[in-house]
Amino acid sequence: MSDSNPNGRIMAGFGKVDITPPAHVSFEIYDPLFFRALHVRRGDRQVTFLAADLFLFDEYCFDMMAADLAETDVDPAWVLPGASHMGTGPTLFQFYVNQPTEALKEFGNEAR
Repeated sequence: MSDSNPNGRIMAGFGKVDITPPAHVSFEIYDPLFFRALHVRRGDRQVTFLAADLFLFDEYCFDMMAADLAETDVDPAWVLPGASHMGTGPTLFQFYVNQPTEALKEFGNEAR
């Protein structure tokens, strides 16, 4: 990764995507579910904080996301995921990982 910020300024960007699964006709959505990312960079150093409105952000989910990030300059080693541990989110959330991963990839491309 080249130093695109030679004066040492701290650069930051934020992204958010709605990952609410489609509601079954017998259910109602009260609050949407979101996946948020905060990317902070200074020179060649970077860190990305992820917050998912999910019960768990497991290793399988992280590995899928890390594989997709290979197309960007976001280093998966410096991605710190977290989940809100809410009981109302989908429990089989691996199905929904592609949407936030695509959003994070797009966020990484826009940040350049």
